[in-house]
Amino acid sequence: MLCLLVLNTAFGRENVNANTDGGSGDGQKLTNYQKVMGGCTQGKAQTELKLNNVRTRLLTCGDMWWDLNSNPKYEVPKGSGSYASFAGSLWFGGYVNSQLRISAMTYRQNGIDFWPGPLDPSTVDVDAATCNAYDKHWRFNRTDVDAFYANVVVAQNGDYTIPSWIKDYPGSAPSSADPYRYLAPFIDQGGDGNYDWDQGDYPAYNVQVLRWLKEIVKNYFWDETLFWVFNDKGNFI
Repeated sequence: MLCLLVLNTAFGRENVNANTDGGSGDGQKLTNYQKVMGGCTQGKAQTELKLNNVRTRLLTCGDMWWDLNSNPKYEVPKGSGSYASFAGSLWFGGYVNSQLRISAMTYRQNGIDFWPGPLDPSTVDVDAATCNAYDKHWRFNRTDVDAFYANVVVAQNGDYTIPSWIKDYPGSAPSSADPYRYLAPFIDQGGDGNYDWDQGDYPAYNVQVLRWLKEIVKNYFWDETLFWVFNDKGNFI
């Protein structure tokens, strides 16, 4: 039994340090053609979520709970030095013309399936500039939205200072040049389909006591949220 445990520990995960190509993670040198045509580079942003009794790290390429080296970052209880998981990721699969297609991140040394940023809805494509602009996490919290709702939507309190993140909330695209009209969910008080905080629009936290069921299922209920956007077409590496 001891030998089995040792073997399982030794081979239970991939070699996360086997990256020798400067980013592609497949252990092979990239050609100049691939470097030019590759487009987006892998996401680099890392953000900690450490609310309540869990402290963990999220990345912008669909993987999470580690630091891109050999260190787990899903700590439970927070501050204990005990880690519930080494790493995790999102996997998506489906059939296209009867062929199974899968996008699935592992440890990045055998390739990258996800890249920061949304796809252009008109071209179903993305470029390097968009990927770089979206290599980030937005951090939201319910306490600020409760205060915004009470002071702006209900009381119309002119002395209330609106948090900068509510003004910068990506309900609509961060830049007017972006074709991505709608990103994060919001309550559209203005009714024009665009996020505009000075019209009373606010992030879709469930701040009201009563809502219809169709509104409840699309709203945030938790205390703090990290939001980011990624795609599976930013590169072919």
